[in-house]
Amino acid sequence: MSSPSAKTTIYTLSDELGVSAATVSRALANSPEISAELRRKIRRLARERDFRPGVVTRRIPTICALVQQYTDTPLTLYPYLATVVGGVAQYAHEENLEMNLHIAHVDELNRRDLVREFARRQIDGVVALSSSTRSQFFASLDEQDFPYCCLLVDDGRHPHKLLTIDNEKAGYDATRYLLTVGHRRIAVLTTPVHVQTGQQRLAGYRRALREAGVPVDETLARVNEDKHFGLEFARDAVSDLLRRNPDVTALLVMSHNLAIAALHALYRWGLRVPDQLSLLSFDDFPETAFLCPPLTVVRVPNRELAYQAARRVHRLIRGLSDSDTNGAIYLEGELIVRESVGPPRKGKLR
Repeated sequence: MSSPSAKTTIYTLSDELGVSAATVSRALANSPEISAELRRKIRRLARERDFRPGVVTRRIPTICALVQQYTDTPLTLYPYLATVVGGVAQYAHEENLEMNLHIAHVDELNRRDLVREFARRQIDGVVALSSSTRSQFFASLDEQDFPYCCLLVDDGRHPHKLLTIDNEKAGYDATRYLLTVGHRRIAVLTTPVHVQTGQQRLAGYRRALREAGVPVDETLARVNEDKHFGLEFARDAVSDLLRRNPDVTALLVMSHNLAIAALHALYRWGLRVPDQLSLLSFDDFPETAFLCPPLTVVRVPNRELAYQAARRVHRLIRGLSDSDTNGAIYLEGELIVRESVGPPRKGKLR
């Protein structure tokens, strides 16, 4: 058996493990020919010996935008996904990389040997989109040192592989703005509990109310428990809120698609925004400024986040450190004031 103090090579690793040098080489390259268990064993020993194989390849690296689907989620590139996929594509184009798009249900991703599957598809690194606490496959990617980065959310256990904004602060700032305008009865619509961004923004909403001395009324909060996409949820939740809480003067929604459905519900109720009810949303896409009325939003730099995530993955593919992006928080949200927020009306809705 080789001494740990000796210079580590593929051959010393193969001697220590009792496998061929070719097997070690293929395992370190994430070859689908090698079982997941053996890959983990070989890569674990390589880490312990601080061994990094030289990268010799003429193939152009491929970065994958991995879209995770959930039950009842429509298969569509809605504005958020179109924006972040565009950010990954922009980086790949600038760096002359290959890029592909892979869409699969999160349960399927959790069951499969993804490192083997990615190797079969000649994918060298992944920008993971639409992650949540249900995304359990990141542990296996970490075990085998597969390059990846999560965008906005991960499974809650891998913040070192996450690029996002400070969502709690963003929710706080949005609520503070509504409070400064004069609103005290602020309803909120948020994304499913397994999606961290919505829960973090909801925590910021509650903190802002408490600091302002406004009681936190949990009957004004609606969490999407049924559908990941949320159009029907937001439509029905707004109607229910207005029936049960006619004193509500402002609505804070945690994503663009929820805002679209909320506007639809308010139109059906015959309510004018912002004269009778103010609306503040998250995300800012090109069409947001052309809605009626143009929405006041917290702008999340989704395209730039995706671009930087692709950059980080590319560095990991090349075996480079990423010391300039320590931790999860990387970019900031920005409040964009337009026309959908005004002073609170007097009296209850009729």
